[in-house]
Amino acid sequence: MAGFFCVDWLGLVTVIHIKVFVKTLGHAFHFIDKNDDNIQENQALLKLKIKRITKCVEQLREIYQCADMVDNFLSSQLLIQEFFFTGLICCCIYKATSDISSFYEMSYIFSMVIITVSEVLLVCYNYQTVTFEMSELPNDIYAMEWINYNTQMKKNLIFLIRRVQKPYYFTLGLGFPLDIGVFINIMKTSYSLYTLLNQSAQKISDKT
Repeated sequence: MAGFFCVDWLGLVTVIHIKVFVKTLGHAFHFIDKNDDNIQENQALLKLKIKRITKCVEQLREIYQCADMVDNFLSSQLLIQEFFFTGLICCCIYKATSDISSFYEMSYIFSMVIITVSEVLLVCYNYQTVTFEMSELPNDIYAMEWINYNTQMKKNLIFLIRRVQKPYYFTLGLGFPLDIGVFINIMKTSYSLYTLLNQSAQKISDKT
Protein backbone atom coordinates (compact mmCIF):
# COMPACT_ATOMS: atom_id res chain seq x y z
CA MET A 1 0.00 0.00 0.00
CA ALA A 2 2.89 2.35 0.73
CA GLY A 3 4.01 1.81 -2.87
CA PHE A 4 0.60 2.98 -4.10
CA PHE A 5 0.86 6.17 -2.06
CA CYS A 6 4.38 6.90 -3.33
CA VAL A 7 3.33 6.58 -6.96
CA ASP A 8 0.17 8.55 -6.23
CA TRP A 9 2.04 11.50 -4.78
CA LEU A 10 4.57 11.45 -7.59
CA GLY A 11 1.70 11.67 -10.06
CA LEU A 12 -0.11 14.32 -7.99
CA VAL A 13 2.91 16.61 -7.77
CA THR A 14 3.48 16.28 -11.52
CA VAL A 15 -0.18 16.93 -12.32
CA ILE A 16 -0.30 20.00 -10.06
CA HIS A 17 2.84 21.23 -11.82
CA ILE A 18 1.12 20.74 -15.21
CA LYS A 19 -1.99 22.55 -13.94
CA VAL A 20 0.08 25.57 -12.88
CA PHE A 21 1.79 25.65 -16.29
CA VAL A 22 -1.58 25.55 -18.08
CA LYS A 23 -2.89 28.42 -15.94
CA THR A 24 0.30 30.41 -16.61
CA LEU A 25 -0.07 29.74 -20.33
CA GLY A 26 -3.62 31.12 -20.22
CA HIS A 27 -2.29 34.34 -18.69
CA ALA A 28 0.43 34.43 -21.34
CA PHE A 29 -2.20 34.46 -24.11
CA HIS A 30 -3.85 37.43 -22.37
CA PHE A 31 -0.59 39.40 -22.44
CA ILE A 32 0.33 38.74 -26.07
CA ASP A 33 -1.31 42.01 -27.11
CA LYS A 34 0.07 43.93 -24.13
CA ASN A 35 3.50 45.04 -22.96
CA ASP A 36 4.53 45.97 -26.48
CA ASP A 37 6.93 48.72 -25.27
CA ASN A 38 4.97 51.29 -27.30
CA ILE A 39 6.18 49.90 -30.62
CA GLN A 40 4.71 52.14 -33.32
CA GLU A 41 5.76 50.23 -36.45
CA ASN A 42 3.09 47.71 -37.39
CA GLN A 43 5.53 45.23 -38.91
CA ALA A 44 7.74 45.18 -35.81
CA LEU A 45 4.68 44.81 -33.56
CA LEU A 46 3.38 41.94 -35.70
CA LYS A 47 6.71 40.13 -35.48
CA LEU A 48 6.70 40.54 -31.69
CA LYS A 49 3.21 39.06 -31.43
CA ILE A 50 4.09 36.17 -33.76
CA LYS A 51 7.13 35.43 -31.61
CA ARG A 52 5.00 35.40 -28.46
CA ILE A 53 2.32 33.20 -30.02
CA THR A 54 4.95 30.77 -31.30
CA LYS A 55 6.46 30.52 -27.83
CA CYS A 56 3.02 29.88 -26.29
CA VAL A 57 2.28 27.16 -28.85
CA GLU A 58 5.63 25.49 -28.10
CA GLN A 59 4.87 25.54 -24.38
CA LEU A 60 1.42 24.10 -25.03
CA ARG A 61 2.97 21.27 -27.06
CA GLU A 62 5.36 20.51 -24.19
CA ILE A 63 2.45 20.49 -21.72
CA TYR A 64 0.57 17.95 -23.87
CA GLN A 65 3.69 15.80 -24.18
CA CYS A 66 4.28 15.86 -20.42
CA ALA A 67 0.61 15.07 -19.69
CA ASP A 68 0.69 12.15 -22.14
CA MET A 69 3.81 10.76 -20.49
CA VAL A 70 2.19 10.94 -17.05
CA ASP A 71 -0.99 9.35 -18.37
CA ASN A 72 0.86 6.50 -20.10
CA PHE A 73 2.95 5.85 -17.00
CA LEU A 74 0.19 5.95 -14.38
CA SER A 75 -3.01 4.92 -16.16
CA SER A 76 -2.80 1.14 -15.64
CA GLN A 77 -1.36 1.49 -12.16
CA LEU A 78 -4.19 3.81 -11.12
CA LEU A 79 -6.79 1.34 -12.40
CA ILE A 80 -5.30 -1.47 -10.27
CA GLN A 81 -5.02 0.91 -7.34
CA GLU A 82 -8.66 1.99 -7.49
CA PHE A 83 -9.79 -1.66 -7.47
CA PHE A 84 -7.57 -2.24 -4.44
CA PHE A 85 -8.87 0.85 -2.62
CA THR A 86 -12.49 -0.16 -3.34
CA GLY A 87 -11.94 -3.50 -1.65
CA LEU A 88 -9.99 -1.92 1.19
CA ILE A 89 -12.74 0.61 1.99
CA CYS A 90 -15.36 -2.15 1.87
CA CYS A 91 -13.40 -4.42 4.24
CA CYS A 92 -12.65 -1.58 6.66
CA ILE A 93 -16.31 -0.58 6.89
CA TYR A 94 -17.34 -4.20 7.37
CA LYS A 95 -14.77 -4.65 10.12
CA ALA A 96 -15.81 -1.39 11.78
CA THR A 97 -19.46 -2.51 11.94
CA SER A 98 -18.61 -5.98 13.27
CA ASP A 99 -16.89 -7.06 16.46
CA ILE A 100 -13.86 -4.92 17.31
CA SER A 101 -11.65 -5.98 20.17
CA SER A 102 -10.21 -2.62 21.21
CA PHE A 103 -10.30 1.14 20.78
CA TYR A 104 -6.90 1.02 19.08
CA GLU A 105 -8.19 -1.35 16.43
CA MET A 106 -11.15 0.95 15.80
CA SER A 107 -8.81 3.96 15.52
CA TYR A 108 -6.59 2.10 13.09
CA ILE A 109 -9.52 1.08 10.87
CA PHE A 110 -11.00 4.57 10.77
CA SER A 111 -7.62 6.11 10.02
CA MET A 112 -7.20 3.68 7.12
CA VAL A 113 -10.62 4.66 5.74
CA ILE A 114 -9.93 8.39 6.09
CA ILE A 115 -6.48 8.14 4.48
CA THR A 116 -7.73 5.99 1.60
CA VAL A 117 -10.79 8.14 0.86
CA SER A 118 -8.70 11.32 1.03
CA GLU A 119 -6.11 9.83 -1.29
CA VAL A 120 -8.69 8.84 -3.90
CA LEU A 121 -10.41 12.23 -3.66
CA LEU A 122 -7.14 14.15 -4.07
CA VAL A 123 -6.19 12.12 -7.12
CA CYS A 124 -9.57 12.48 -8.84
CA TYR A 125 -9.95 16.18 -8.04
CA ASN A 126 -6.49 17.30 -9.12
CA TYR A 127 -6.50 15.27 -12.33
CA GLN A 128 -9.88 16.76 -13.22
CA THR A 129 -8.72 20.33 -12.55
CA VAL A 130 -6.15 19.96 -15.34
CA THR A 131 -9.05 19.24 -17.70
CA PHE A 132 -10.85 22.35 -16.43
CA GLU A 133 -7.78 24.57 -16.87
CA MET A 134 -7.19 23.28 -20.41
CA SER A 135 -10.84 23.89 -21.29
CA GLU A 136 -10.29 27.60 -20.50
CA LEU A 137 -7.52 27.98 -23.07
CA PRO A 138 -9.89 28.51 -26.07
CA ASN A 139 -11.47 31.45 -24.20
CA ASP A 140 -8.03 32.91 -23.47
CA ILE A 141 -7.08 32.68 -27.15
CA TYR A 142 -10.43 34.04 -28.32
CA ALA A 143 -10.01 37.09 -26.03
CA MET A 144 -6.95 38.24 -28.01
CA GLU A 145 -7.15 41.29 -30.30
CA TRP A 146 -7.88 39.44 -33.52
CA ILE A 147 -8.80 42.57 -35.47
CA ASN A 148 -5.16 43.66 -35.56
CA TYR A 149 -3.85 40.36 -36.96
CA ASN A 150 -3.31 39.44 -40.59
CA THR A 151 -5.20 36.63 -42.32
CA GLN A 152 -2.51 33.99 -41.80
CA MET A 153 -2.31 34.64 -38.07
CA LYS A 154 -6.09 34.44 -37.77
CA LYS A 155 -6.12 31.07 -39.56
CA ASN A 156 -3.37 29.78 -37.25
CA LEU A 157 -5.26 30.91 -34.16
CA ILE A 158 -8.49 29.30 -35.40
CA PHE A 159 -6.61 26.04 -35.91
CA LEU A 160 -5.13 26.39 -32.41
CA ILE A 161 -8.57 26.97 -30.87
CA ARG A 162 -9.91 23.87 -32.60
CA ARG A 163 -7.00 21.89 -31.22
CA VAL A 164 -7.47 22.97 -27.60
CA GLN A 165 -11.27 22.71 -27.76
CA LYS A 166 -10.92 18.94 -27.70
CA PRO A 167 -11.21 18.02 -24.00
CA TYR A 168 -8.07 16.50 -22.50
CA TYR A 169 -8.57 13.79 -19.90
CA PHE A 170 -6.19 11.74 -17.87
CA THR A 171 -7.40 8.18 -18.22
CA LEU A 172 -7.93 5.24 -15.93
CA GLY A 173 -6.75 1.98 -17.44
CA LEU A 174 -8.91 1.31 -20.48
CA GLY A 175 -9.51 4.95 -21.37
CA PHE A 176 -12.08 5.98 -18.76
CA PRO A 177 -11.75 9.68 -17.83
CA LEU A 178 -10.20 10.18 -14.40
CA ASP A 179 -12.42 12.69 -12.61
CA ILE A 180 -14.68 13.12 -9.58
CA GLY A 181 -17.08 10.64 -11.15
CA VAL A 182 -14.49 7.92 -10.51
CA PHE A 183 -14.39 8.86 -6.81
CA ILE A 184 -18.19 8.70 -6.58
CA ASN A 185 -18.26 5.30 -8.31
CA ILE A 186 -15.60 3.94 -5.95
CA MET A 187 -17.66 5.04 -2.93
CA LYS A 188 -20.83 3.51 -4.40
CA THR A 189 -19.10 0.25 -5.29
CA SER A 190 -17.48 0.01 -1.85
CA TYR A 191 -20.85 0.44 -0.15
CA SER A 192 -22.49 -2.09 -2.49
CA LEU A 193 -19.77 -4.64 -1.75
CA TYR A 194 -20.13 -3.95 1.98
CA THR A 195 -23.89 -4.52 1.76
CA LEU A 196 -23.38 -7.76 -0.15
CA LEU A 197 -20.73 -8.94 2.32
CA ASN A 198 -22.88 -8.04 5.32
CA GLN A 199 -25.95 -9.83 3.93
CA SER A 200 -23.90 -12.93 3.09
CA ALA A 201 -22.47 -12.99 6.59
CA GLN A 202 -25.93 -12.71 8.12
CA LYS A 203 -27.26 -15.58 5.98
CA ILE A 204 -24.34 -17.77 7.01
CA SER A 205 -24.85 -16.94 10.70
CA ASP A 206 -28.58 -17.66 10.42
CA LYS A 207 -27.91 -21.10 8.96
CA THR A 208 -25.48 -21.95 11.72
